[in-house]
Amino acid sequence: MKKLMHVMSHTAGALMALALVLSPAYLCHAAEKTKLPKRITLATFPIGSGNYAISNALAKVASEHSGIMVVTRPGSSASAWVGTTNAKGSPEMGLVHVLDAWWAFSGKVSPTPLPGDPYGTEPFYSPNPNLRMLIAGPSQWVGLLTERSKPWKTIADAKGGVLAGGFSAHPGGYAGLVALLATADLLEQRDFSLISVATSNASVKAYGEGRAELALGSAGNAAVSEANATRPLRFLSASTTPEGVARAQAAFPGSRIAVFPDEAPGVEPGTTMLTYPMLVVASTHMSEDLAYHLTKTWWEHYRETWPIYSGCKGWTDKDFVIRNATIPYHEGAIRFFREVGAWSPEMDRIQAELLDGKYPFLNMN
Repeated sequence: MKKLMHVMSHTAGALMALALVLSPAYLCHAAEKTKLPKRITLATFPIGSGNYAISNALAKVASEHSGIMVVTRPGSSASAWVGTTNAKGSPEMGLVHVLDAWWAFSGKVSPTPLPGDPYGTEPFYSPNPNLRMLIAGPSQWVGLLTERSKPWKTIADAKGGVLAGGFSAHPGGYAGLVALLATADLLEQRDFSLISVATSNASVKAYGEGRAELALGSAGNAAVSEANATRPLRFLSASTTPEGVARAQAAFPGSRIAVFPDEAPGVEPGTTMLTYPMLVVASTHMSEDLAYHLTKTWWEHYRETWPIYSGCKGWTDKDFVIRNATIPYHEGAIRFFREVGAWSPEMDRIQAELLDGKYPFLNMN
């Protein structure tokens, strides 16, 4: 009898210990104790660009509060790093805009056929199915600009104008131009007198020099401010019809057409522009605990990015989880978002569709 009681007591103790190990509090504590790397890399854009400044702000905040040194690595574009991040998790993560992320993840040109095949038929990337998003970062706002003295108010009004476009060295910027024109059912080759330039900044420069009537620019961009000082400009409103928005989202997955919410040179109140978030993208090679830890750090300290770079101002924790995501979120990030109530059943559906190769971001404005 005493032997039986001893066995039962031993068993009960073992069960209590097992229950403790499996409890959420213990698991959370265990995750916090998981050994994290001392240093990781955040791949980014060329030095001097606004996106490089965003990366530096994110890296500085993470380095100061995560216990991990986050080092930025500038490069020409996402094509310099997504392949190795997908294959072996090196670099650990990078900053990329929402369309480039979809191009890299899917290995496709567009989710639906585009009139005139503006991007050609060859994909920009091979598929990188291991890529995963940690957070959606600050957003870019882009629009078609022209001289303020022109009578044009909308993109449709500008049909037939002299446009600095093409962007042979800047496919992501070119996609923004294609999407904005698509809201008015316009194509650059068919509906404008085209001056070919390499990049969107070269487009703004051509406008400032008087060689073009129309250019693609980002709100608050230094090149736009400089052009505005010599040749006062106005951003033209994009169409917000359901058909126009749908065309824009097919051309630029993950984008929205919305009213610019702030003040910037050349942006009049009520102007509708193309907006899209920059994403911090890692891969399935990153551990759930590291993804959780980084996401938590940025969630708790995002305000500290604001004084580092003006482009981060206004970015909040409400922007971290986006319905128009173009690639799946990392499971570690999802675990954190569930804890703080930022992950919904709708996001479960969106995540499942993205993992299944579907396009939930279409027709979502």
